[in-house]
Amino acid sequence: MPLEPDDGALINHLVALYARGEVELDDELFGRFLAEAPVELRAQLIEAMGIGSMNEEEEVGEDRLARLRALWERRLAVAVEAGDRAAFHELTGFAWWFGS
Repeated sequence: MPLEPDDGALINHLVALYARGEVELDDELFGRFLAEAPVELRAQLIEAMGIGSMNEEEEVGEDRLARLRALWERRLAVAVEAGDRAAFHELTGFAWWFGS
């Protein structure tokens, strides 16, 4: 079954798992999502991570910051390598990160 842009529950689970360090960028579940999900869903996931970080009551720890940086670097590299405008659309979700 293909993923749809309103698959918020899946996104919320992936955000929580990645933020807690329970999945890595190259894990089958998370890696597959990043490789195969529609760009709109990838942008929603990235945006949700930024909003979640912004809403944290405590300071975001170094481990989580390192994980967020790794995601940023990987997704930017993928977009640059793809070289098409659509690939950069998912990066708009990173705007929330700068407010957090």
